[in-house]
Amino acid sequence: MAHPEDGRDDAKEWELPAKMIASMETGNRSSSNEKPTTALASLKRKNRDHGTDLSMDMVKTKRQCQDRLQVLVEKRARKNAEALHEVQKVQQT
Repeated sequence: MAHPEDGRDDAKEWELPAKMIASMETGNRSSSNEKPTTALASLKRKNRDHGTDLSMDMVKTKRQCQDRLQVLVEKRARKNAEALHEVQKVQQT
């Protein structure tokens, strides 16, 4: 099959012959009964709900932002506490 950028054969997507793909997936496996993991992974990706994926990504991103904010707030609080402690020392002397 021609490369899609060649414009020949009106190819929409370049792909290897099915026989070649199957031999690449099985590789040097000892048992022919085993299912290729790449095929299972692609099936899992196809069957996933994209809305759920986006929701999980948002939850993860939100958690990261909250963690960063907490670190900054704690850092600022320590800095302010040290400054307050220094002011109190100066006032006592």
